[in-house]
Amino acid sequence: MQNSGNRHTVKLLVFALIAAMCLAGCGKKDWPSVQAREDVFTWEEVSVEREPVCLNISARLGGAVHNLAGVLLELEGSPGACPECPFLPSRRIFLELSAPQVQMTGSRLLISHCGLKAEQAYRLRLRGTNRMPGIEDSVSKVLGPFAQ
Repeated sequence: MQNSGNRHTVKLLVFALIAAMCLAGCGKKDWPSVQAREDVFTWEEVSVEREPVCLNISARLGGAVHNLAGVLLELEGSPGACPECPFLPSRRIFLELSAPQVQMTGSRLLISHCGLKAEQAYRLRLRGTNRMPGIEDSVSKVLGPFAQ
């Protein structure tokens, strides 16, 4: 009889151990994220001037501007200007900092992008990629529309 009691006790202990392990696994689960605020940069100010077929973009960055690896210029062209419409970029142009149309001096970034259709209005957004792995892109607000 004592052997049966020991088995019962062992079964209870195993069950309690499994239940404790299951309960310990409950809760919110997220992928780890980078918390290094000192490695993040932000778009502090962005202004745009439109020429017939070009956009001249001037931006001031804040934070760890030295971590800017490149800029993704997202463009939306449409025949009419609709500032309240959802932003649906039709073109994405990746610009390296060494590209001829990009100039970076300190925290000031100048971009000249040509090849626009004169009859279209354009909205844009800038997405800066960070040199540090694991840090999300810094995204500007949507700007425009810019029409001729």
